[in-house]
Amino acid sequence: MKLLQSTRTWFDATLAATVFVGLLGITTYLLYAKSVGALEEQIKAGLMSTVSASATTLDGDIHRHFQADTSPDEPEYHAMAMHMERIRQAATGVRYIYTCILKPQGVYFVVNPSPQNDGDGDGIPDPPPALMTLYDDAPQELIAALTHQEVSVSSMPYRDQWGTFISAYAPFYDAQGEFVGVLAMDLELSGFYKRLSQIQRVFGKAKIIILFIGLVTGLVVWWIRRAYVNNLHVLEATEKQAAQTLAHMRYRRDVLLEIVRYYFHQLPEPYRDQLTDSDQPTDRAQQSSSISDGSPEQHPFEPTDTPHLTETFNQVNPEENHQQAIYHYARSFGDMTTVVESFYLADWFDKLNTNIQQGGYASHQWLGEMQHPVEGDCQVLLDTFCEFYHRLSQLLRQSVSAQTQIAQESLAHWQLVTEISIEDEVQWTRCRRLFKISAAHDMTHRLAALSATELHLLKVIYLLQQLGSELTLTDDGVLRITWQVSKEQSE
Repeated sequence: MKLLQSTRTWFDATLAATVFVGLLGITTYLLYAKSVGALEEQIKAGLMSTVSASATTLDGDIHRHFQADTSPDEPEYHAMAMHMERIRQAATGVRYIYTCILKPQGVYFVVNPSPQNDGDGDGIPDPPPALMTLYDDAPQELIAALTHQEVSVSSMPYRDQWGTFISAYAPFYDAQGEFVGVLAMDLELSGFYKRLSQIQRVFGKAKIIILFIGLVTGLVVWWIRRAYVNNLHVLEATEKQAAQTLAHMRYRRDVLLEIVRYYFHQLPEPYRDQLTDSDQPTDRAQQSSSISDGSPEQHPFEPTDTPHLTETFNQVNPEENHQQAIYHYARSFGDMTTVVESFYLADWFDKLNTNIQQGGYASHQWLGEMQHPVEGDCQVLLDTFCEFYHRLSQLLRQSVSAQTQIAQESLAHWQLVTEISIEDEVQWTRCRRLFKISAAHDMTHRLAALSATELHLLKVIYLLQQLGSELTLTDDGVLRITWQVSKEQSE
C-alpha cells in the first residue's frame, strides 16, 4: 500500500505540473501567435500603404511607352528607374521594387531597378530581369491586382527564383485615369524575422519560466500530497494500534473471566450455593462489616493465598499442577518489566545453549556472525526462550533442535529468525491449536480442556509475543519465531 500511495503521490504531482504547464503554455502560445499575427498585419498594412502612396508618384503616360526594345539608358526610363530606387531605399525592409503589366501571354516585368542577389555565385550581382521579361511564377496576388486593378498583399509568404517574400501591389494610372500597370514591392522575410526576433526571445524566456513554475507547482503538490499521505499513515497506524490494544485487553478480560469461571466450578456445591444464595448481603455497609472482623480481604484471582480455598481446590481436583498452570497463565497477562542493557548475541546464545543442554530438553545452533553489541533485556529473553524450549519439549515429548540466523538488518534493528522442525503430525496439530488460541481475540477455548503442559506453553507463547516476537507454524511442520534486537545506540 505504501508503494501504491507513493506512486499516486508522484502521479498527482506530475499531473498537476503537466496540466499547469499545458494551460499556461497554450495561453502563452496563443499570445505569441496573436502578437506575431498583429505584427504581420502591421507590416502588411505598412507595406500596402507605402506601395499605394508610391504608385501615385509614377507617370503612367511615360510608363505606357516602354516596350521590349526600349533601352535602359533612355532618359525617361532611367529617370523612372532612379525614382523607384529612391523609393525602395527610403522604405524599410523592401528588397525589390518593380512594375508589371498584364498581357494575354502573362505577367511581364517592365521597370526593375533593384540590385539583384548573386545567384550564380560569381561574386557579381546578377542582372535584373530585362524589360518585358515574362514572369513565369507570378504569385496569385499579383495576377489579381493586375486583373482587378486593386491594391493587394500576399496572404502567405511565397517563394520564387529570387527568394522568399511578402509582397504588396498597387495599380497606377495615366493622366486620363486609365489603368497602366502595377507597382510591386517585395519585403524579404529576413527583415520580417528580424522584427520578430524580440517577440521570439520573450517567448523563449516565457517557456523557461513556465517550465520552472510548473516544476515548482508539481513540487508543492507533491509536498502537500506526501504530508497528507503521511498523516493518513499515522492515523491508520494509530487506529491499528488502538484496535490491537483493544483486542488485547478484551482477550485479557476473557482469559480472566474464564479463570474465574474455572475456579468457581471447582468449588464444592454448598460453597457455590452459599455464594449465589439470594439472601447474601447486598448492602455495601453489610459487606464491609462482614470483612471487618480482622481477617484480610482475599483477591478473587489469587486463590492460592487463601489456605481454606487451596484445601478446597485440592479436595475437588488433586491435580495441583493444572491449577498452578492456570494461575501462572493468568499472571502472564500482567505488565512485563524489562531492563535494557547491552550484550553480545554470541555470548547470549552460548548461555542459552548451555542452559537448555544442561536441562537435556533442547539444543540450539547460532548461524549468524555478530561482532557488534545489541540492546535488550538479556535475562528476560534468556529465561523466556529457555522456558519455551522446555515447555515445547514437554509437549513434543522429545528434545527440541533449533537454529537461529539473521534475516535482515534495518537502521535500528537486526531481525532474527529461529526455526524448529516438528515432524510428528499429532504434535504439529497440538501446536497449531495453541497458536490459534494465542491469536484469538476472544476466549473461545476452555481452560479445563488444556493440559498443564499446554497451559505453560501457551503462557510462554504469550510472553514471547509481549517481547515483540511473531510465531508462525508452516504447513510443512516448521515452527518459525521472528524476533529482533536493537542496535546499540552510540552516545
